[in-house]
Amino acid sequence: MKKALFILTMITFSTLMSNKVEAQIFSYDYLNYVGPGTIYYPGYGVYYGEIYNGAAHGNGTFYYYADGSFYYGNYYNGLCDGPGVFVSSYGYLSGCFAGGYYMGECIDVYDPYQNSAKVQDVIEEVSYEISEVDEVEIDPDGYEVIQIDPNTEIGTQMFGGVE
Repeated sequence: MKKALFILTMITFSTLMSNKVEAQIFSYDYLNYVGPGTIYYPGYGVYYGEIYNGAAHGNGTFYYYADGSFYYGNYYNGLCDGPGVFVSSYGYLSGCFAGGYYMGECIDVYDPYQNSAKVQDVIEEVSYEISEVDEVEIDPDGYEVIQIDPNTEIGTQMFGGVE
């Protein structure tokens, strides 16, 4: 019974995650604006970071209210693009993203999120920043600092696997 519940939880989690990094972060409020900003999606989440002409562009973080997971890394035209790390209570996945999709390990690009110590630093930084940006209190100890392999069953369900 516990195993079935765990599998059901992981499938639900993976379905939510697969849609998260593919969503474009954009706000008409920031059209013709360049610089730091915060974009709120009521009931869904909040983005804070660099903005270019209304879209997340540069370094930023998107925090998901539903489960407390977040993506921290580079954005290009509103999509996860470049080195980044997706962190949840189940673990983390670091590597390179392109056009909102997880591409696997970074090649020819420095990935600063390769080890668990750096991911722990990111968790603590985001925990502090999200409380400042959106007054959301999150517990940095509530996250598993365990690398998720994209080619395992759960990794494949979340990100489609990587060849």
